[in-house]
Amino acid sequence: MTGRRVARATKVAESDVPEAQKLLSQPSEDVEGGATAETSDEPESSPSDGEASGCDAVARRAMRAAIIGLFTFPVVLHLYSLVQLVSLISKRGMLTQSGRRNVWMAVIVNLLVFGTLLALVVSHG
Repeated sequence: MTGRRVARATKVAESDVPEAQKLLSQPSEDVEGGATAETSDEPESSPSDGEASGCDAVARRAMRAAIIGLFTFPVVLHLYSLVQLVSLISKRGMLTQSGRRNVWMAVIVNLLVFGTLLALVVSHG
């Protein structure tokens, strides 16, 4: 992915002009999203924020797959949800409160579905 520069006018106090020019003349490093650190409108985020959002996305996919699996492709989507949940174990990122809620919802729905399938298999066996 190529970097993208965003021009932005910034007012600087007269006494800070030399320092500002020095900072602006330094090469910038690309950050996630294609913008540069100096030109990004986003507040700076720590690495743990990126890890949390990545883990939260996995938790959200697991929860959505578990719920949608109740209506379409039950076994397939619940297995996918289970794989997503297991992949969270190997990730070192932290989950936000909504991420933890999504994990618990996916776990509960998956347990209900797999428990029901197990009960059906045992009762007909």
